[in-house]
Amino acid sequence: MDPALQRGLQALLADNLSVPGLMGLKDKFTRNVPMSISHPQAKAYGGLETWQRGDAGGPHYPRPPGFPLNRAGIQIQDPFGAIQHGDGPPNPVSQKDVLADYVGHVAVQPNTPDYKLDPKNPEYNPYLGKLYQHYASLVNPQELAGRVQEHKSGSGGNGMTDEQIAQMQAIPEEFRGYAFDQWPPEALKQAQTEEGFGYGQVYSPEQIQILDQIRQYLGIKGANVMHGIPVRSDLFPTENEYFRKNPNVAGMAAEDNQIIINPYSTLSESEKRAVMLNEAARVHIRQGRMYPPKFSLTPEQEKSFASYSADPADKAATVAARILSGDPSALQATPEQQEYVRKLRDFMGIK
Repeated sequence: MDPALQRGLQALLADNLSVPGLMGLKDKFTRNVPMSISHPQAKAYGGLETWQRGDAGGPHYPRPPGFPLNRAGIQIQDPFGAIQHGDGPPNPVSQKDVLADYVGHVAVQPNTPDYKLDPKNPEYNPYLGKLYQHYASLVNPQELAGRVQEHKSGSGGNGMTDEQIAQMQAIPEEFRGYAFDQWPPEALKQAQTEEGFGYGQVYSPEQIQILDQIRQYLGIKGANVMHGIPVRSDLFPTENEYFRKNPNVAGMAAEDNQIIINPYSTLSESEKRAVMLNEAARVHIRQGRMYPPKFSLTPEQEKSFASYSADPADKAATVAARILSGDPSALQATPEQQEYVRKLRDFMGIK
């Protein structure tokens, strides 16, 4: 758990009071927002619970003491325990989890008992709200319908309509999955068709761009991205040593699927961006977000890339990425290669 949040919770537990503001969070839009974090109740129902304005709860699960009805509140019910996202492993509650609940349920949400948008709500963030509404308008309807049914068959959604479940549970869940890293990587690599969006057909390229904007605004680690792929500036010692000895290698897709650039390279900034675009395409293909190329290489390309890899799929992927980034080393592209790169360009949202 983040030390700042843990210190705040320890103080909170000591005096049994709710705390205005998100303890430990320093993001520009939360500093003066009327929020509360409660001490855990005797019986925890999960790691986090967001209480909307006007929600008094019920006899078996009442609104926490000290949470005014005219304000939203985030209740950390088991701060020293663990929180589970989807089918991923349980992890300690973090600041990012608290921030995710705040953004997903308060700052961008209607946050009223009738689930209707109230832009005059002081807890509503106009910038995030506009991006979120655009994101929600692009949700894959088939995938959303299936997720709504999952909530109905489970414990969630009692007494709510399908539309309310979609707006208050299913869409925020998908939103947090990528924006706040709450879905494990394997959940974002589900099977897809060649025409699919990737990410298990949950997110479209346009949605990825919106989510990356939100991550950048919030200052979430990894928000320095190239078409959905993080660009990591901190090199591991072995990476730094390799780049120092090989200044001709401009950059690469590292083993953690982040792009790293050689600080010893003499390339211009525009050339470095072309390298990052190349590597971003390779990571999308490597992680299964974009289906792998099935085209053949020309004899000239086979000769040029003979020592690159023994895997034909690996060679095809790098040829596609180099065509996309305008790297002349890809040599003359065939119509089949150009068609694949067109689809890759559309997937990555490149105009």
